[in-house]
Amino acid sequence: LPSVIMQSYALVIVSVVVLRDVTAQVEECPQYCSPVNNNYGPACASFGRSFKTFPNLCELFKERCASRRNGGPVIEFVKDGSCTTSVQNPRRIQPAVCPESCPANSNDSGAVCALVGSNFKTFPNYCEM
Repeated sequence: LPSVIMQSYALVIVSVVVLRDVTAQVEECPQYCSPVNNNYGPACASFGRSFKTFPNLCELFKERCASRRNGGPVIEFVKDGSCTTSVQNPRRIQPAVCPESCPANSNDSGAVCALVGSNFKTFPNYCEM
C-alpha cells in the first residue's frame, strides 16, 4: 500500500509540473523574437473573419499579447504556413440534400477547405464535405 501512495504522490507532482509548464507557455508574452528561435517558418492567424500571415510563431504570440493588453481583437493561431486563399475565403456550401455516399467515379475531385464550427477542415472533395 505505501508504494501505491508514493506512486500516486509522484503522479500528482509530475502533473502539477507539466501543468505549470503548459501554463507558462500559454501565458508567455515575448518582448522580442530571437533569430535563434525554434519557431521557424510562417504561421497563419485569424482576427475574427480576417487572416494574417506572421513570419513565425514568436511574432504571432507577440502581437497576440499586445492586442490582448490593448483590448484589441482576439488573435487565434490557425495553421503552420502562410494563410492561403482557401483559408481566407472558405466556401460556405449548404446542399439541400446530403448524399448518403459519394460516387467512386465522381468528377468532383480536389481538396476543399471548409469552416466547421470555428475551425477549418480539409475534405478530399465537395461530396465528402
